[in-house]
Amino acid sequence: MYIQNLDAIKNQFEQDLLNNSDNVVGIDIESTGLDPHVNITRLIQICINKNVYIFDMFYVKHLNKYFDEIKFTYGKIFVGHNLKFDIQFLWKLGIDLSNSQLFDTMITEQVLTNGKIGIKFDLKSVMLKYTRNELDKDEQLSDWSAVELTESQKKYAQYDCQHLPQLREKMLDRIKREKEINPGIIKILKLEFDYIPVIATMEYNGVYLNKDKWLELLPKYETIAKQNFDLIESNLYNMYTYVDFAGNKISSTSISSSSQLLRKLQELGIHTNSTNDKELKKLDTDKYPILNYINGYRKSKKIITSYLLNFPLLINPVTNRLHANLFQLGTKTARLAAHNPAIMTIPRTDEFRQCFEGQDGNKLFDADYSQIEARLSALAANEPRLLKIFEDDLDVYSAVAAMEQGVSIEEFNKLPNKKSLRQDAKSMVLGLCFGMGSVRYRDYCQESWGINRTLAEAKKTREKFFMLFPELVKWHERCQMAWEDYGFSPEGEIIKCLRNKNGRPYYQTMIKNNPDSLQYSFAINFPIQSLAADIAKQGQILVFNYLKQYYGRVPLMGSTPIFQILFIHDEMLMEGDEDSLKLHKDKISELMVQAAITMTDNKVKFNADGGIGDNWSSAKG
Repeated sequence: MYIQNLDAIKNQFEQDLLNNSDNVVGIDIESTGLDPHVNITRLIQICINKNVYIFDMFYVKHLNKYFDEIKFTYGKIFVGHNLKFDIQFLWKLGIDLSNSQLFDTMITEQVLTNGKIGIKFDLKSVMLKYTRNELDKDEQLSDWSAVELTESQKKYAQYDCQHLPQLREKMLDRIKREKEINPGIIKILKLEFDYIPVIATMEYNGVYLNKDKWLELLPKYETIAKQNFDLIESNLYNMYTYVDFAGNKISSTSISSSSQLLRKLQELGIHTNSTNDKELKKLDTDKYPILNYINGYRKSKKIITSYLLNFPLLINPVTNRLHANLFQLGTKTARLAAHNPAIMTIPRTDEFRQCFEGQDGNKLFDADYSQIEARLSALAANEPRLLKIFEDDLDVYSAVAAMEQGVSIEEFNKLPNKKSLRQDAKSMVLGLCFGMGSVRYRDYCQESWGINRTLAEAKKTREKFFMLFPELVKWHERCQMAWEDYGFSPEGEIIKCLRNKNGRPYYQTMIKNNPDSLQYSFAINFPIQSLAADIAKQGQILVFNYLKQYYGRVPLMGSTPIFQILFIHDEMLMEGDEDSLKLHKDKISELMVQAAITMTDNKVKFNADGGIGDNWSSAKG
């Protein structure tokens, strides 16, 4: 039913609501574009008892007030596909679905198939898989800003929404079967559904980037790139193959050409069959320093092209902020990911973070889960020495460094080189807790911490660390046995499954049924990192609900004095005026810790301290 006049359908709409005994409502929107700050909602489709109401928002006025009058958004189960998108456009219209239960068919499929090969998550694919209904998506990219919509557009809008409740029923059957072997799947799905409004607020709010500060970094990295390029050329002494008429040496080798670079490296006696970063990192950089120059060149070029030049192009013309496309299931371990821009992967140094500021006099508040993965590893391994460190509320990196040096923590704090020793210990805890081998650990130290270790040194450090914490080794061995049989792929290959403490699943196909295709390190990493992700999401949900209750509305930029803008790694980043941030910061940290304690049965101590500053770097402290 296509609607331009709200009064004409009120009686029928309200009657349908009364007869809707299960309170399930399908919802979808069509908009003039993908940006809620630039584009507008054209249609809102509501499916109740198989009847679809299509509200044309070019003509229907004050729909939000009508929905408030009849308490439409309260007590319902709203079914949609990628509700994060719809919610942001509805907020612009004053319609808030966060008062209701949400059921996102895209999120459901992502949770149920995490890690499986060849799965598609678009509505057409999911609908066909579960209901055998084939959606015609030809009108999806049509002009939704036209004064008059075509009958084809109206039918498309109706059909998309009409089958959402049916799709939910089919998915519930699938969930019921999964629950028989994994009761925790219900908890995970509820967590993800509750998280949808939170990630929607962060995407909607965005972050403010000081463009001038950002671009000041450009000359530095252009210089670094050129320096490394020149060093590569000087090392490839035979890459010059001819001289032009003016006497200039002309290179026949392009560093950006993998095949040409590979040929030149092999001519230098470097035994490799690939120039990709992963393969080059396996080689001896002390023997072949050109490998360091190649790595430095590539890193600096990535910083220039992916970050310094790209980010300013993505600043929203309306808000003057960056609004990344956030994915709540962006990794195998359920951590967030971000595209356009890839803000999650920017270098974690002060020079980059100081460019992200509060806008128009606002401040930033940064609260992070201190050493959360180390705490969860200690708990999973039941490693008494690590657990005691956390119980005594010590800094784990300083405590491990002291143990490695064979001194007390008091003696360690007096050492002149305690800072570098702590950095070394940090690389051990964050790398070796997750079962890194000697080669991977050596590379990790260099890439992530700038610590240069030979392979022999990495091996020795690894052995000493596990002598200090032997229960970690036993836990690693147990993790190898954690893969469970789950079923078979269409090709007849065995599917194995891992689950974390909450029941979050990950599925992996054994290639050619070879057990060696199962990733040993991932079996250690997944239960910890995914549990940390669950804790982080629950903490953010608690903060969102607290702020919403305190202010009586969704915490959005321009609507409430403070609001959530990003969660990256283990940090929650918020923006607001300084007085409001000071008022709420202790409660925010308390709620974050509450989430961690609840999900770990209060068996290990957690901290989530935060700071306030003009920019991300100063807030982090």
